[in-house]
Amino acid sequence: MRKLSHLVWAACLFAGAAHAYWNYDPQNPPYGGPHRKINECAWKLLVITKVREAERPDPVLKQYKLKDDDLRKLLGATVTTPGNWPDDIVTGDAEFTPAGWIIEGGYTADEPEVYMCLRHFYDPTKPEGQRYLTDIPFLGKFREQVRSIWRRDVEVVNPTIDSRAWAFTRADNPWGWQQGLTAMRQALGQGDLTRAKRNRLAATAWRALGESMHLMADLTVAAHTRNDGHPGKLPAGDLRPDPYEEWALAPELQAAYDSIPRSGGWQKLDPFGAMDDEIGGAIAGAGSPTSLFHAVAAYVNRRFLTPDTLNGTDHNGNPIAPANGQLYPSPLLGREVVWDEGAGTYNATFARRGEVAMIKETWQSATWGAWLKKIGTGLSGATLTFGTTHDSAASQARVLGPIAMAANMRLIDWYLPRVQITITSIDASQPDKPLAGKVEHKPYGAWTTPIDITLPKDGILELYVDDRRQDPRDYELTVTKGVLAGKLKGVDLKDAKRIGVEMDMAGIRIASPDYTARGVVMVRVCKPQDQTDMNRPMNVLGGEPIPNVEVTASYTLNGKPATLRARTDKNGNCRYTVPLGVEVKVKAQDQEKPVTCTGDRPKQGVNFGWQGHDPRADEPPPDDNPYLTGEAGFEH
Repeated sequence: MRKLSHLVWAACLFAGAAHAYWNYDPQNPPYGGPHRKINECAWKLLVITKVREAERPDPVLKQYKLKDDDLRKLLGATVTTPGNWPDDIVTGDAEFTPAGWIIEGGYTADEPEVYMCLRHFYDPTKPEGQRYLTDIPFLGKFREQVRSIWRRDVEVVNPTIDSRAWAFTRADNPWGWQQGLTAMRQALGQGDLTRAKRNRLAATAWRALGESMHLMADLTVAAHTRNDGHPGKLPAGDLRPDPYEEWALAPELQAAYDSIPRSGGWQKLDPFGAMDDEIGGAIAGAGSPTSLFHAVAAYVNRRFLTPDTLNGTDHNGNPIAPANGQLYPSPLLGREVVWDEGAGTYNATFARRGEVAMIKETWQSATWGAWLKKIGTGLSGATLTFGTTHDSAASQARVLGPIAMAANMRLIDWYLPRVQITITSIDASQPDKPLAGKVEHKPYGAWTTPIDITLPKDGILELYVDDRRQDPRDYELTVTKGVLAGKLKGVDLKDAKRIGVEMDMAGIRIASPDYTARGVVMVRVCKPQDQTDMNRPMNVLGGEPIPNVEVTASYTLNGKPATLRARTDKNGNCRYTVPLGVEVKVKAQDQEKPVTCTGDRPKQGVNFGWQGHDPRADEPPPDDNPYLTGEAGFEH
């Protein structure tokens, strides 16, 4: 029995310490849980605020198909059975969409539990390099018991690694931020990889983002920013469980998300409306993930407290000292945190959230750790009657939950590659109907050096004509180092109005802006030619050219009128690119002629000033004719 109790004690002491929010849904283990919920809500915030409800949608992201049903599942590695050390967890394959892998990373970041627990703390008040957890009074005893009872091959030491370093700079974290970016670059840029290998790399990248988001969310649990070591659900010696993480579970965080207000005339979701300007401005204005990490930690450290780090004066005038010896100047009982006689709670006031219950003075709310202290196991100065109830945890979650979600929304925004597909030309007059374009990765956020996007032969690259997906046997498309090329030989473009390409980017489908099928109208303006002089060579395109004449081309496309303007060059010529299948009225010198470019005749010539008749007058000249210098086109 003694050995068993030691084993349980050891497991409780450190396996739970990583859980800034409890890692499981108690009703459905090992699924659900608050970290998964935070990551899920952060993804929703990004999609809603950046695209669906944005006053000015992100010009690149608006071409991303981000609905759940449009995201493609990727096969990758996850933790199927939790454990305590790197060699005793069980991993296996699972399939999730990019959003699903981000959510899954919220769970896997805590595995293996004992190994990870000391790497998830960040005290912003300490000097750089000293912000890791040191509140571990029984580490030596724990080491002895682990080696004698549990794992003789394990050396338990404090790794002296804080959570920001673990997320962003440690090379030994296989699921860190930089490791995820590397996997994403390989998935999008290495054309010699199979689809299966690229899928695994993409799954790794999204899971790594989710794990980094877990570490960000940890900072919204005060214990993880105030050097307050704590076990999981059961007490261990003088360490009490953190009551906020015991009570702030997925339902409380969902309620926090649902409480995010809507603002403005369009009643748009406004995550920053759920927090005061200090932290809202810090999140919105952070210049990098690491600076955001520190800003969130500093705010939570300064505005929130834990039962073991109370400091100040209680409502009876008694001085209160922190039970674990970790002294922080704020918030102070009696100053920022004040007594509410009616509720029996100490409250703090937050802009836009009002009064928030921090702790309650009641024996019924005392944690297991407080009960142990009552019977004589406590540290000097411990106060038995301070604890966090479910109601006060839910009250705090209304402030802390949106902060975690908004900060993680920014991490997703920085991490998500901005890839844009553009069709630049389709020449329907040639037998192969060549298509040309580009696939650009635009530097943004974490991506300072663009990826040369390359798809393998089995990559997902599809052609759409007037919103109908075309048979892949009728066309060829490739993307190599950012160059989009194709042959649409078997595709009927005669009546095409819109042409588009869709590509899979690490499980996210990206569409090109609609390319309106275009033809070319070539115009010449010249003086009438005197055909009575038979000794003068005939110019089939008329007599003396007239330069600098304004020529307009007007048409209506999708109910919207458009007018293009160009002036003739010194040879009396100009040209227009116009939609296929749309009548274009070309006007010059009070003369107007209608012309329509079609899939089988995408080039049309229009001549003004001709007297007499020649069957070649309205035929287009060769493409290499040097006179085609003046040009106007339309925006698709």
